[in-house]
Amino acid sequence: MSTKIPPIERCDCDVIHEEIVRQVKEKMPPEEMLYDLAELFKVFGDSTRIKILWALDEAEICVCDIAYL
Repeated sequence: MSTKIPPIERCDCDVIHEEIVRQVKEKMPPEEMLYDLAELFKVFGDSTRIKILWALDEAEICVCDIAYL
């Protein structure tokens, strides 16, 4: 049994804009830095962590209060 996958919406462009790609590649951070950033953003993958950060941004709040959230 095969399932048809609906086509993905995309732009009609079928040309690679080499100059833009070159400029972006030149400014791209080194692979190690990109890896480190990816590791950092993993920290935000849990909504509880985001809730804690939001609460700390809103007010000086103790751990007991954070736990109650």
